[in-house]
Amino acid sequence: MSTRLRSSIRVCLLSVIALPTALGLMGLVATAQAAVVTSPDGQLAVEVSVEDGRLGYQATLGEQIVLARSSLGLKSSWGDFTKGVVLAGETKPFDLEVEYELPAGKTSAVKRAMRHAEYTIADADGHRLDVLLRVANDGLAFAYRFAKSGPKRIVVEREATSFATPEGATGFLHPMPEAKSGWSRTQPSYEEHYKIDTPVGEPSSMEHGWCFPALFRVGDAGWLLVSETGVDGGYCGGKLAHKSTGGVYKIAFPQPPENDPDDPVAPTVKAGDLMPWRYVVVGETLAPIVENTWATDLVEPRYEAERPRPGRVAWSWLSLKDDATIASVQRNYIKMASELGWEYVLIDALWDTQIGRDEIAKLVEEAREAGVDVLLWYNSNGAANDAPQSPRDRMHTKVARGEEMAWLEKIGVKGIKVDFFGGDKQSGMRFYEQLSRDAARYGLSVNFHGTTLPRGWERMYPNFVTNEAVRGMEYSTFEQADADAQPGHCAVLPFTRAAVAPMDFTPLMVGERLTPWSDGPQRRTRLSFEMALPVLYFSTVTHLGLKPSDLETLGADEIDYLKQLPTVWDETRFIAGYPGSHAAIARRSGDRWYVAAINGSDEPQQVTLPDDLAEGAAWRALNDDGFNEVAGVDRATDDRSFELPPRGGLVMWTVAPKAEE
Repeated sequence: MSTRLRSSIRVCLLSVIALPTALGLMGLVATAQAAVVTSPDGQLAVEVSVEDGRLGYQATLGEQIVLARSSLGLKSSWGDFTKGVVLAGETKPFDLEVEYELPAGKTSAVKRAMRHAEYTIADADGHRLDVLLRVANDGLAFAYRFAKSGPKRIVVEREATSFATPEGATGFLHPMPEAKSGWSRTQPSYEEHYKIDTPVGEPSSMEHGWCFPALFRVGDAGWLLVSETGVDGGYCGGKLAHKSTGGVYKIAFPQPPENDPDDPVAPTVKAGDLMPWRYVVVGETLAPIVENTWATDLVEPRYEAERPRPGRVAWSWLSLKDDATIASVQRNYIKMASELGWEYVLIDALWDTQIGRDEIAKLVEEAREAGVDVLLWYNSNGAANDAPQSPRDRMHTKVARGEEMAWLEKIGVKGIKVDFFGGDKQSGMRFYEQLSRDAARYGLSVNFHGTTLPRGWERMYPNFVTNEAVRGMEYSTFEQADADAQPGHCAVLPFTRAAVAPMDFTPLMVGERLTPWSDGPQRRTRLSFEMALPVLYFSTVTHLGLKPSDLETLGADEIDYLKQLPTVWDETRFIAGYPGSHAAIARRSGDRWYVAAINGSDEPQQVTLPDDLAEGAAWRALNDDGFNEVAGVDRATDDRSFELPPRGGLVMWTVAPKAEE
């Protein structure tokens, strides 16, 4: 395993090896006494207790309750751990230091202090369930594990897991659509608009629950971001249930029609295997939400594979749609990528019929000679959806995948974009894992579209590079209503979807008309807004909506920026913002800091950089200079405040200060 994939966890006070012994010596103890685990800085406290035979927890930040008493436990084929349980054992909290490198994310080197404890509950028959708890300065996480004495196969029928938000809290929530609805039965694909500042307790707007992640504002106490990680073929993807009476949000399983309707909804697990982590990021401000690394802190790589190189991707489909998937257009995009120094070109749907396999092989060779690698699109298909775009049925079985991936490796393709999944059942999660593992064997990166939320996959699956699960830029090219909503929608994503995993939003469109047709939707965001998006969002490979003809309209400053644009980051910092209104984030690549800011509102927004950000450095900026104009300007070291125009933005980066004359 390469050093970049290694992680180390130092354990103080109690070794992990001693845990089974410690738990075994506790014996069966019925107690109503609460156990409290505090964060390393002592500010966040999580209380775990059994009351009236039910296991629960609550969280306090300082003097403020940020999660009221919430439920833990599950009902399974081996036992009911939702009621009538007793505390059968616990470990004294001990210190963990989680340290690892992740070259595919928003923070390349992570070093985190946590406190860890474990609790064992028993049902009336003596069957045992472990609950693992971790608490850090910016949140908490927990996971379940059946005792190893249990049977090899246990069906988890439902969970009691809940998150009880305080009275007066509001949510920024993504509704879960009805399974097998939408275009060609491709739902759910996590591509809806967020409900902004919705009072907690309101039923989900589509009547099928809320997708992860879920953001909550808890009044003066701060913010919560709820999500899950570590989901692979060993479990299903979870969500928050449709009803949340009293602001209590419960974990729910997928809808029966998802994936193959004949596949079971309830996941089956092995005794002794860890189930997914659920985590809650907690902060007095939005900084912990934006900067958090919980999704990768709690997981390990599932297999060894060489990490694909990060980079920028030229992509015709966003601007030109299906008709542009022809050899002559793709050659123009390869040329543009080469001129800009970009790493990739993506050839999208219908390449097999509109270009052909022999010509694709020629394009791959031509691109390689120009210093550009090729990525190819596939339909996931099988029985999952009715989407007609091809290539179809080349990824849904191991045999078909093996044949196709061997050919891709032979001609030199470096990655695949697989589309239209539509489901969170265990069978669906197993498909993602198997597809990723198989692709790794052939040196291919994977990018999933029309898909679920990635749950720690950028660390679990080393060849995973990005994922959609967002109402991305493409929707603005479909309907004017989406283009009209785009400014505010973009301003909620840094605090929700983009805060937990790479997000293939496919940003940056330069043309004021968003399709090749004269009656297509018109862009409502200013060019300065568009230029900021590739830094504001992170994606290991970033597909950009630039067309070759755009190079004729952009100035030298914009082109220089696009040539040096990073896609992975060493450090990320929140600067300012409010979900749905505006957002400003700083990211560091090597010694250079970038700041990206957008204003999704109709009023100007003022942003000031913190004094300790890139102290002493001068800045180069692309300032707003009209709806479809930006101007490259130098900003002095002490010029740290700027105004964002309505639906506008700013991107700037550090440069060496000019020598005094």
